[in-house]
Amino acid sequence: MFSGQYQYRLDNKGRVPLPPRFREGFKAGLVLARGVALCVQLHPKDQWDDTTRALFQAQRTPDRNETLARYIYSTTQEADMDSAGRVMVPPPFRAYANLGNDVIVVGAGRYLELWDLATWQSNFGGLEQEAKRLLRGLEAQE
Repeated sequence: MFSGQYQYRLDNKGRVPLPPRFREGFKAGLVLARGVALCVQLHPKDQWDDTTRALFQAQRTPDRNETLARYIYSTTQEADMDSAGRVMVPPPFRAYANLGNDVIVVGAGRYLELWDLATWQSNFGGLEQEAKRLLRGLEAQE
């Protein structure tokens, strides 16, 4: 499970280090994907097929699967970690997530998210409030 928050800087080649404690999980490679929010998702390559299979099973209709497949596979890219534990984030992904020099890697359970630090900081307060609201709703259901 990937958790926590780790601040880094993108270098001049667009590389970001992965948190050392998670590097083993990405030894087989990774898949970069656009997040629904303006971030880049970093999925372990060896778990990517399970992730996409679950998405496609949830859609249940061929046209939705075709649309989803077209979007997912046209906006993802495989990548590898270098010997220093860094991943090169291609320009289209940096542009999509508005990544500046200061970034934050955030654990999201089965994958990591890469955010522009200022964007994360401005959104985190709302995220925290929404999470508390959802938790209160769960407690009320018990």
